[in-house]
Amino acid sequence: MGYEIVRQECIKEPGRRSRLCDPEEVHHVLKNNAGTDEIEGIVLDLSKIRHVHLSIDTFKKMSNLRFIKFYSLKDRRSCKVDLSSGLELLSERLRYLQWDGYPLESLPSSFCPEKLVELRMRNSRVKKLWDGVQDFVNLTRINLAGCKQLMELPDLSKAQNLESVDLESCESLCHVHPSILSLQRLVALNLNKCIKLKKLRGENPLQSLQEIYLNWCFSLTEFSLPSQEIASLKLETTRIEMLDSSIGHLSKLKQFSVNGSRLKSLPINELCCLRSLQELRLCNCEQVIDKLKLHILFDALRLLQKLHLDGCRNLIELPNNVKHLSGLKVLSLKNCDRLQSLPELPPSIEELDAANCPSLRTITLTSREYSLSPEEGMMALTPYPSIGYLMKLRKLRLNVSNLTNFSIEQLCYLRSLKELTLLDCGPVIGKSNLLKLFDALRSLVDLYLEGCSNLHELPDNMSSLSSLYLVGLVRSNVEYFPSSIKHLLKLDYIYLTNCKRLRCLPELPPFTRYVKATNCLSLEVAFPLTTCRPQRKYLLESLFLENCLKLEHSLSSIEEYAYLSLKRAAYLNRTGAFCYPGRKIPEWVRYNQTTKASSFITIELSSSVNNCWALFSALFFLSSRQSQIVRVT
Repeated sequence: MGYEIVRQECIKEPGRRSRLCDPEEVHHVLKNNAGTDEIEGIVLDLSKIRHVHLSIDTFKKMSNLRFIKFYSLKDRRSCKVDLSSGLELLSERLRYLQWDGYPLESLPSSFCPEKLVELRMRNSRVKKLWDGVQDFVNLTRINLAGCKQLMELPDLSKAQNLESVDLESCESLCHVHPSILSLQRLVALNLNKCIKLKKLRGENPLQSLQEIYLNWCFSLTEFSLPSQEIASLKLETTRIEMLDSSIGHLSKLKQFSVNGSRLKSLPINELCCLRSLQELRLCNCEQVIDKLKLHILFDALRLLQKLHLDGCRNLIELPNNVKHLSGLKVLSLKNCDRLQSLPELPPSIEELDAANCPSLRTITLTSREYSLSPEEGMMALTPYPSIGYLMKLRKLRLNVSNLTNFSIEQLCYLRSLKELTLLDCGPVIGKSNLLKLFDALRSLVDLYLEGCSNLHELPDNMSSLSSLYLVGLVRSNVEYFPSSIKHLLKLDYIYLTNCKRLRCLPELPPFTRYVKATNCLSLEVAFPLTTCRPQRKYLLESLFLENCLKLEHSLSSIEEYAYLSLKRAAYLNRTGAFCYPGRKIPEWVRYNQTTKASSFITIELSSSVNNCWALFSALFFLSSRQSQIVRVT
C-alpha cells in the first residue's frame, strides 16, 4: 500500500516521487539523470539490476535527498556501478548513506556530512574517506567492513556521538587514528582481520566502550585500552606475547578470548579479578596453561557459562573443581592431544566437545572413575555408564573407537540431546542399538556418525526423527537407506562420503537441498528421480557424486536433473553445484573457442521472469576417473 501511495505521486515520471525502491525505476532515473528535488530516499538492491553508468552530477538535482541505500546481500551478486567520471554534489541533507561496493577512492570533496547519522560503505574501493576534519556532530555509526584498500581513517574528533565503528577486513589499514580512541560515546570497535594493524593503545579512559574485536590481526603485538565498561574482548590469532596487566581492571568483562600460540605467560592473578566473566576462550595455549592454573581460575570465575580450551596440547587433565562451576553450559576440549581424563562435570552442561583427544583414557561424570590400561588408550575408551545424569546435554561430540564397555543405549537417557556426533565408531554402533536410540531421542536435529563398520542398514524408525535437519554417515558400511526417509520433511543436508557399500539412495524428502555421496563406489542409483524427468517442486541445489563410477547408466537423467536444478537456481538467484561422473560436457555449456574451456552456461528462463538476472561461472573437470563438475556460483 505504501509503495502505491508513493507511485501515485507521479505515475509516469519516477524521478518526481519522494521515494524510489523499484530496481527498474531506480535504474531508469540514475541512468538517464532524471532525478529531481522531489526525491528524498533511494533504495536499490544491487543484485536486481545490470551494469549502470552514473554521470558526475547524477545527484545534483536531488537536493533534498536524505536517504541512500545501495546494498548487496552476502549471498547475492552485485551489479557494476560505473563512476569513471567521478562524483560530485551529494545532498547536504543526507542522514543515511549506504553504498556497498562504492567504486571510488574517496567521497566527494564537496560533501558536507553535518547531518549524516550513519555511513555504511562495505566492500568498497575507498582508500580514505576525506581529508581534514569534518563536522560529524550527528554521526553514530560507521561501517567500512571489507574495504581492503582503506589505508587511513580521518580525524573523527568532532564525531562525539559516534557509537559503533566496524573496520573488519580492512587489510591495508596499518593504524587507527588516535581520535577514535578518545570518543567517549564509542560502544563497539570491530577490527577483526585488520592484518596489518600492529598496535592499539589508548591513553584516556573510555567511558562507554563495551566491545573490542581484534581476532585474526596477524601483525598485532601491543594492546591496551583503559575502559572499565568493556564487556567483550576478542584477541584470537594475534602476535601478542604478553597480556597487559591492565586487563585485571576490566571488572565488567563477560567475554574474553585469546589464542595463546604466541603467549609467553598468562597473568593468572589478573584474570582471577574478572569476576563477571561468563565466556572464556584460551585456545592453543600450549605453554601457558595447566591443571594448577585452571584450578585457580575455576575457584575465582564461578560465573563461567562457556569454557573453550581447544588445542591446549599439554593439558593432561582438568581440575576436580570444574564441577563447582554450577552455571557452566559449554565445555570444549577439541584437539587436546595429551588430555587423559575428564573429572565429574556440573549437571548444567549443555554442550560437551571432546573430539580428537587421542590420549583420553579416563572419564568421570559421576563420583566413580572408569580407568583403562595404558596400552588400551583411546582405542578402548570406556565412557560414562552414568552419562544419563547430564539431563540438560544438547550437544555431544566424542571419539568412541572400539569402546569396550560402551553401549549406545546409555545415550537414550539424554532426552534433551539435539546434536550427536560420534567419531571413529568402529563396531560399537549397529542397526539394533540405533533402533533404540531413535525411539528415545525423537528431538534429534543433527546426527553425525563416522566410521561405523558394523552398520549395514538403518532402522525404519528413522522416520520418527521428525526434527532431523542433518544426517551424516561417513565411512560406514550401510548399503541401503530406509524408504521412510522421505517423510523427514526438515531434512536439509545428507553426508554419505566414503560409504563404499552404499548401492542406492531412496526417494528424498521434498525439501532436501544438499547431498554429498563422494566415493560411494557401489552406488548405482542416485535416487528414483534420476530415472525420469524430475517432477519435484523443490530440487536439490547441490549434489556431489565424485568417483561414483557405477552411475554410468543414469548419467543422462542426472544431467537433465542438474540442468533443471541450475535453471531454478538462476530463477531464484541462488547458488548451486553438481558433480558427477561423465565422459562429455553437457550440450547446454558453451565453450571458449580460444582456450577450449567452458566459460559460461546458457540457462533459458521463462519469458515471464522479470527483473531477474544471474551471473554464472562453471567448472568442468575430466580426470582419469571421469569426474565432471558443474557449479553455479
